[in-house]
Amino acid sequence: DRATYESLWDEAERLVRLSRSLDALADGDATMGPAALQELDLALAIRTALDLAQPTFDRADLTVTVDVPARLPARANPDHLAQVLGNLLSNAGRYTPALGTVVVRAERRPADLLISISNSGDAIPSGDLDRVFERFYRVEKSRDTARGGAGIGLAIVKQLVEAGGGHVGAESE
Repeated sequence: DRATYESLWDEAERLVRLSRSLDALADGDATMGPAALQELDLALAIRTALDLAQPTFDRADLTVTVDVPARLPARANPDHLAQVLGNLLSNAGRYTPALGTVVVRAERRPADLLISISNSGDAIPSGDLDRVFERFYRVEKSRDTARGGAGIGLAIVKQLVEAGGGHVGAESE
């Protein structure tokens, strides 16, 4: 049906964008040029990314809690934002044990907007926390192969967020 076709088309476009991001990352973080920022509804972008990630969450019997305002105007590059949200949600699904919980929040703060994605998976060891956004860095290298991680997703996230003038970080307890 049309909805399935549109979803597949969006996913194919996401893979093309991922390929381009990998090329830029391989070029040593060569400047991608300034991000083309547009007015958009961040809440809608988050809900769209959640819809795409839902099959992954369903397969693992994960509970997803969403605390996002009905509307959250923002300026961002829509393609970059979709890649960032897709990667972070994919990681949340990948590293949350079956029957676990993923929490997605977004809020307007005095000087910016904050999106946070957390899960009930194992904590990231404190010695690895500062390095998770480095290219090709993987926590628990022996287990990551089974999960499919190559250590580039979060490096791409950092590159795209910073290209749009934002900041990205990780906390773990």
